[in-house]
Amino acid sequence: MKLSLSALSYCWSKQKVFSYYQSMATTGISTFYIGEQVCSRRRLMKNADYLELARMLQDHDKKVVLTSLALIESDNDFKMVEKLLDNNNFSLQANDLGSAALFRSRGLKFHVGSAINCYNLSSLKQLVEWGMEVYQPPVELSQQELMILMQQAEQEGIRDKFELQVHAWGYLPLAYSARCFTARQHNLSKDHCDTICAKDSNGKLCQTQDGQPLLRLNGIQTQSAHNQNLFADMDSLAQLGVEDLSINPTQALVPEKVEKMQHSILTLNNLELGPNDCNGYWNGQAGMSRVD
Repeated sequence: MKLSLSALSYCWSKQKVFSYYQSMATTGISTFYIGEQVCSRRRLMKNADYLELARMLQDHDKKVVLTSLALIESDNDFKMVEKLLDNNNFSLQANDLGSAALFRSRGLKFHVGSAINCYNLSSLKQLVEWGMEVYQPPVELSQQELMILMQQAEQEGIRDKFELQVHAWGYLPLAYSARCFTARQHNLSKDHCDTICAKDSNGKLCQTQDGQPLLRLNGIQTQSAHNQNLFADMDSLAQLGVEDLSINPTQALVPEKVEKMQHSILTLNNLELGPNDCNGYWNGQAGMSRVD
């Protein structure tokens, strides 16, 4: 198993992004997903900035994958995806079937993110035929459901055509909306939002009426309030044949934390669940649940 750093979900300044990724480039993370996948109106990082970031990561012998939007709402959004095709030196990740179809039309291999609803063998076969080489299933699929799906893929003779990647650590991406909660909260329209989400560098926590953490709102994206941590269940990951563990960039993810994850992979020793960690979906329960 290897470590991958998923695309940044939050709207950080260019300086903060570069500082963060420079520190992460010194870790054992092998693959970095970069680019805007949440909202096309976030422009603190330009295309040229992402390419500069990609070259810096390549200089550290890291594999770079350019990611695409999870919610394409307009021609301009689709043009953002088309611009990814101008960069032949990097792999591509599709987070929407429109992007996957575009990459397929150009004869390109691509990675599939968890935002694409691929739950069964029929969908899996279709994506493999289109050129999928890495599959990250939707986060709500349990280990048991994934085990069945991978066994079906083996019987169908397609399991060796893709790597299985799971969301192993970080807030769970649950949904995307055409409306922006963050802009609405500040009485701003989505088209004139002043990139107000940049003020919430880790999303905005929402709680129940009795003060329990429920969700984390990040512009048009809804995340879990609890942090999924599958490093507490390394045996099940190994038994499933997972090749790639995806971790999310947040302020809580620091190089020292990554080193512990890397050691957990090498030794198959479990890490303890933190006070805000969850693993419910993985165990076939409510996502916010915790199975010790």
